[in-house]
Amino acid sequence: MKKKPKKDKDWISRRLIERKEYKIDDRDIIEEEKQVVSNNEFEKKLKITFGKNLRETRLSRNMSQEELAAKAKLHRTYISDVERWKKNISLENIWRLAKALKIHIHNLMRFWEKNYY
Repeated sequence: MKKKPKKDKDWISRRLIERKEYKIDDRDIIEEEKQVVSNNEFEKKLKITFGKNLRETRLSRNMSQEELAAKAKLHRTYISDVERWKKNISLENIWRLAKALKIHIHNLMRFWEKNYY
């Protein structure tokens, strides 16, 4: 039985090894690093925008986090974490929140108004 090679978790070191073997230009690696950073920044902006939209909508309906959590059948600390951008949220939970707030999902997903697209 063959042993499986260990997976290297550090993709940059893999790319550096490939560069030596295949003579890849440094600029290619720098561009890939920029792409990863920009994707991470975009994901962070999405979480921030969703959290702000959720909080604004909840407050406009004069609801506490406890009331929203009870209606959406979620835990209050989860609502707090989403509003403070600490948690990623699943589509199912987005649907639950929209239903509890009696709004369409797209109202919580107003990213295009914030110039993130």
